[in-house]
Amino acid sequence: MKKILLLREDNRADKLFFKKRAYQVLEVPLSRLLVRNLTKKECADLTEADWLFLTSQAPVKMLFSFLTELSKIPRIAVLGKKTAQVVEEIGLTVDFIPDVATKEALIKEWQAKFPAEAKIFYPKSNLADDSLSQKLLNCQVTSVVCYENQFYEEHQLVLEKILREKEISTVYFASPSSWARFYSSYKKNYYPLEFIAIGATTKAAIEKLGFSAKIKK
Repeated sequence: MKKILLLREDNRADKLFFKKRAYQVLEVPLSRLLVRNLTKKECADLTEADWLFLTSQAPVKMLFSFLTELSKIPRIAVLGKKTAQVVEEIGLTVDFIPDVATKEALIKEWQAKFPAEAKIFYPKSNLADDSLSQKLLNCQVTSVVCYENQFYEEHQLVLEKILREKEISTVYFASPSSWARFYSSYKKNYYPLEFIAIGATTKAAIEKLGFSAKIKK
C-alpha cells in the first residue's frame, strides 16, 4: 500500500479521498491559517466594490456574515471549482470562474469578458503576490491581507525525520507555499517521490524546480 503525506492543518476531505484510493495516510501540517477580521475601512471598500475576487477558500467563511448583510453584494469571481463550491454552499452566487485554474488565467479571461473599469476587492494571504493589482491596470484593486499562513517550525523536524527514514511514497500539495516549505527539507533528504497537486498553479510551482507532478482528480 502506498503511503501519502498530507500537509494541511485540516485534511479531513483529502484523507477520505486518498483512503478510498488505497493510500495509507500520514499527516504533518506545515502551516496553519489565522484569519483576521476586516477593519471598518476595509469593510467600506468591500461594500463599494463591483467585484470580489477569491483565489482560495480561506477567506470565504470569514466574509460570509458580512456579505449576507449587504443590500448589494459585489459580483464574485473565483479561482477553481473547490472555491466556487464553498461560495455556493453558503448561499452566494459565483459570477465568473476561469476555464484554467491559475491566477494568470483568472486575470486574462476576466479582462477579456469584462474590459470596463471596475472596483475590485481582493482578500489574500500574507504570502500572496501583487499580480492582480499589477496586471488589472484599468481597475481599482483593493488588496487586503485577511489571513496569515503561519509556519509550524516544530513539524519541520518531523518531516525531516520522515524523509530521512523514507517513510512515504507520495506527497499531496494544496498550495505552492506548501510545496516551498516541503522542498526546503526535501532537497536535503532527497529520494524519488510521487507528487500530487491540488491544481495547475501548484503543479507549475513543483515543475518549475524540475520535478513532475499530477493534478488530483
